[in-house]
Amino acid sequence: MSKLMPYWQAIPYPPWCEREHHEEEFTEHRIHRPADNLVSVVLTANSPVRLQNKDGSVFFEPAILRVDLSQHIREAAPRVLLGKEHSTEYSLTPGEAVELGHAPVKAGQLAGTS
Repeated sequence: MSKLMPYWQAIPYPPWCEREHHEEEFTEHRIHRPADNLVSVVLTANSPVRLQNKDGSVFFEPAILRVDLSQHIREAAPRVLLGKEHSTEYSLTPGEAVELGHAPVKAGQLAGTS
């Protein structure tokens, strides 16, 4: 997709960026992102997340682990974001994400041998 670059965009968009950028964006909003979260996994072995509506009533949602991609225009490389919905988010370098990605596979393989 061919995109017109705002004046503040010094280098081309990353190929995975689906976000529309505008000249008037504030610096903190100048972030490249894919259209949606890359992956969302419902964590069925976890308790539901307790949330509160504006009126004070309580509701529950399943625990969800999100994986996303983000790169601010001032960053040299993208970050892989890993976090639970409505909770803590961790920012990983691409190398850290690959290393972390191998860990559950290794643990699953080890668990499957018992």
